[in-house]
Amino acid sequence: AAMNPATANGLGLNNGDAVRVETRRGEQRMILALDDAVLPNAVEAAVDGGCGALELFETGPDGTWRQAWGRVRRA
Repeated sequence: AAMNPATANGLGLNNGDAVRVETRRGEQRMILALDDAVLPNAVEAAVDGGCGALELFETGPDGTWRQAWGRVRRA
């Protein structure tokens, strides 16, 4: 999971921390990577590579990806 450094700092999280990313569809443990390119107050998660993030996000009726409200906390 990637997060803006300012957002991570506000949550007391650091690069490389194990975190739990939770949406209404479930939660997954991920390793946090800090990235200035991520918008503040957002988390980006790759949906490939076997991390399980795919299960956390919903698709629209036409198959397009949707953003999901979520919570990130230290694992």
